[in-house]
Amino acid sequence: MRVQLVGNQLVLVMPAKGAQTLDLGRGKNWLAQLPAGRIATGDPAHVPVGIYAREALTNLGLWAQVEPRLAPADSVRSVLALVERGEAAAGIVYATDAAISSEVKTAGVFPEDSHKPITYPIAIIAGKSSPAAKKLYNYLRSKEAAVVYRKYGFIPK
Repeated sequence: MRVQLVGNQLVLVMPAKGAQTLDLGRGKNWLAQLPAGRIATGDPAHVPVGIYAREALTNLGLWAQVEPRLAPADSVRSVLALVERGEAAAGIVYATDAAISSEVKTAGVFPEDSHKPITYPIAIIAGKSSPAAKKLYNYLRSKEAAVVYRKYGFIPK
């Protein structure tokens, strides 16, 4: 059976030095509060975080303003590197990735309803239901595993 194991959040990060807290809610003018420069995210043509970012920005009515400033990257790790080095004023990444870098700070969280849910499913493949697979499946859905997920910023489902 396929279930949603954990979820994640879409966040805006800035270099840790000089970062500010921004309200990314609907109707908020947070773009005007960003310093000049590029906004990095995954390439919205094919990188999942970029696809979520485009969806969120479109739903918030901001895509047309952000697109000319966009610095598309090939991965979330590349986005973090651009922001960490100050080569981008801000970046749009997953909360779990932002949490592992001491060089960036989460400036704000995009509203959950501005994009499709970010979830990670788990399932046992049909015909592969061995005792070991069932044991792993059950552990990954346990309270003990949920503690680990939370530690790294995931949201257990």
